[in-house]
Amino acid sequence: MVNQIRLCPGDAKDEVVKTSRAGNMLIEAYSPFGGSGGENILASPFLETLSKKYGRTASQICVRWCLQKDFLPPPKSASAEHIAANIKVFDFEITEEDMRTLDGLPGYSDPFPHPDYITW
Repeated sequence: MVNQIRLCPGDAKDEVVKTSRAGNMLIEAYSPFGGSGGENILASPFLETLSKKYGRTASQICVRWCLQKDFLPPPKSASAEHIAANIKVFDFEITEEDMRTLDGLPGYSDPFPHPDYITW
């Protein structure tokens, strides 16, 4: 079983992930670059800092964050160059400290209201 969740740095959804893993589900991070409204995570000053530190693009940092969290990241792009770059994430690792900072990155949480609290 797969639980497809909007996950990206700053929106780690720890409780949903924990519950999904307890149910033996594969977790697919359907929006590893933020997307779907809200702030643009790829323009985050912290991601810019990490890009310089690791010599990677902000997108590569997001994909690597997903992989290190054991999420399946389905990054999409219409650009062959971006698709090729998104694959080049297996030869570096983000430190635990940087991972924790990415997990709690402020301002990038899910822009959509919880379905239990929507007023129809």
